[in-house]
Amino acid sequence: MQRRSGEVKALAVVIAVVLVAAQACSGGSSPAPAATETAETRAAQPDSLPQAEVERVLQELARRQGVEVAWQGGPYKYSYEWGGGTAADPTGDELARNAAPIARELLQYPDGFLRQAGLNGVVLVRDLFVSEDGGARGVAAYIFEDRLFLDVPSAERAVRAGTRVKFIHHIIWHRLDERAGTMWQDPEWVALNPPGFEYGVYSRGGVHETRSNSGKLTAEYPGFLNLYSTGNLPDDKAEVFSYLMVIHASMRERSRQDPYLARKIALIKQRFAAVAPTFDGDFWARIDADSDDPSRY
Repeated sequence: MQRRSGEVKALAVVIAVVLVAAQACSGGSSPAPAATETAETRAAQPDSLPQAEVERVLQELARRQGVEVAWQGGPYKYSYEWGGGTAADPTGDELARNAAPIARELLQYPDGFLRQAGLNGVVLVRDLFVSEDGGARGVAAYIFEDRLFLDVPSAERAVRAGTRVKFIHHIIWHRLDERAGTMWQDPEWVALNPPGFEYGVYSRGGVHETRSNSGKLTAEYPGFLNLYSTGNLPDDKAEVFSYLMVIHASMRERSRQDPYLARKIALIKQRFAAVAPTFDGDFWARIDADSDDPSRY
């Protein structure tokens, strides 16, 4: 499906900043350099799978989600009137360490969900860069021509930090939001914010927020999960959804103390249920039982 150039550009801007939320401690939007290895980082390093097992995991993901899953075929280069992007193939070692954590997040969804969301492929890459509005930056995830590009080293940094690969869910909500036509114009959501709130006031420009720890969980801003969420409307929604997918139990508890957040969670779940009847109470009970430790975020 081809989008009009203006629609593509709007989606490009919001998806390109996923990396800031995904890598809250990086202090910028370019992929962070690999940390110096210590005993602690070695302990947090993902387990490596044999090549045959890597292929089995990714082929199972492709089968269950009804999409192509590719990890070879680069280098990739896309060019449009609004900008474009590039990426390279991940190394075999990167795939061996990160295929399972990536597949885990995508298989949280019912079989066939990615196809239902209008995606026809998942592409695992490294050195994922995009350009628009005269600038270029590294990103953790992007959508080119209905294929979901995921930067494998970004996933590995999340796993080494002791967290799950949350940015996968962030970009998936952007996809759903875009298809619903509510990405940038959403009066129903805006009405849930505290009185007088304006996006970008705290975050110095919203989508270009690069300050260290802007994606770290905080209770400083009622109705918002972090500084990054206060920057713009699409990322506020995507952060609520992505955290629901990885620390649902903590989000449930936190919402009891934050009525603004509670209403946002209820609306996210209402909209998600409208996508498919399988996103019901049983789905969220399963997600809740698989909740991660919120202190890691």
